[in-house]
Amino acid sequence: MKTMYKVIVAMMMMAVTAAPAAAKSNVDRNARPDKKEMRMTGHKYDRNFDRKVDRGRDRDRHAPVLEVTAFKVSNKTIRHKNVVKAAKAVYGVKDVKWNPRNNMLMVTYDAKKTTARRIKAAVN
Repeated sequence: MKTMYKVIVAMMMMAVTAAPAAAKSNVDRNARPDKKEMRMTGHKYDRNFDRKVDRGRDRDRHAPVLEVTAFKVSNKTIRHKNVVKAAKAVYGVKDVKWNPRNNMLMVTYDAKKTTARRIKAAVN
């Protein structure tokens, strides 16, 4: 009786493992078509049908690179200029915070459009 169960189990195992191989056809679904077929059908592998562009580099090209810098402004400059307006007038400056207690100017700016030197030169 034990040998009969072993035979049945062995036959079932063979049927389970052989079933996917028997069901598989000879056609490879992932194979590329030949060039003549691509030209006729406008297949996705045709070089003129769909050009691949590396969009990874272009995606972030226009994204702002925000940086924050802080610098001290002299008392002489404060008396003669409105420091916040002068800093905001610089192209690329996003935000300006002025601390009158210690004469510090904190500027958030786009690093692709301007530099900290330009901002400091416009303020001083």
